[in-house]
Amino acid sequence: MYATYAALMIAPAVIGLVLAMLLTRLWPRVVADLPARARVWAVVGLAIAVTLAVVVLGSGNWPFQVVTLPSPFGWLSMIPGEWQFTASLVGGIIATGLQCIPATPRPRRAVADLARRTPATFAPRGWLAFAIVIAVSAVALAVVGGVASQPDEDGAYSMWMQDAGVGTVGRLIYGWAFSGPSLLLIAVLAATAVLGLAVIARPPVAEESADDLEIRRFRSRTILMTASGAGLIHLGAVLIFFAYTAALNTGIPLDGALVPVFPPFAFLAPALLILGACAITTGFVFWFRVLIEQLAATRTRTASHAH
Repeated sequence: MYATYAALMIAPAVIGLVLAMLLTRLWPRVVADLPARARVWAVVGLAIAVTLAVVVLGSGNWPFQVVTLPSPFGWLSMIPGEWQFTASLVGGIIATGLQCIPATPRPRRAVADLARRTPATFAPRGWLAFAIVIAVSAVALAVVGGVASQPDEDGAYSMWMQDAGVGTVGRLIYGWAFSGPSLLLIAVLAATAVLGLAVIARPPVAEESADDLEIRRFRSRTILMTASGAGLIHLGAVLIFFAYTAALNTGIPLDGALVPVFPPFAFLAPALLILGACAITTGFVFWFRVLIEQLAATRTRTASHAH
């Protein structure tokens, strides 16, 4: 039973890995000849992010569900539920931050390049737009959940309260108690991604300009995919939590009968659940795709040096 439940909890990560491997096989991309230091830090950061997200998923401790796991996995149940919302963001900040470490500089061109370079200079437009959409969506859901929340008995804004006419019913919601820390981490993740893009764009163009430009575009896309993956996993957790709130189904006793009570947005629960699971899985696809590309580049470079 525990094994089955744990498998279901980490299913998005497993499916994401399989899909990433399949996509890499069917639609391989040319991997730029990245400097060794850039590849190592990217792999380390992504490994930390994936591990953190998978551990939190496998804990079984969603904000609305506590499962006691057997030894030696019992410690997983002690992970606070709020980590379901923030784990991917923290992992994304770590992975993106490590990608901000400057790569080994290449020989500069003798002729100075006077063209103005911004963080968006080498960022693929599609990925940049996608990352912005994910960030805006995450902020919008945080605000919606916060506005809809009311304080619980401890004063934390984490409850959805509904007047049932003869009484009030409530359930946990993604309120300010949860969305406040998320908003802060979203801002940090966005700032880290912009910093990484700026670090990549800032140095003068190297003597081998074609290779240098390709490396910068590749690293910029990697940063945007990493940040987008973190945002998607976060969004998935939020959507699933909204689905939990929407699935409230209780009753108020009245004149010997039980009057059913459910939120006005209850019909959205199945769609929110499906969208949440898809978002988490897609986020892991992004992370694993980037990780596979970095590892493939490392193996290719090692093999070429061996010859």
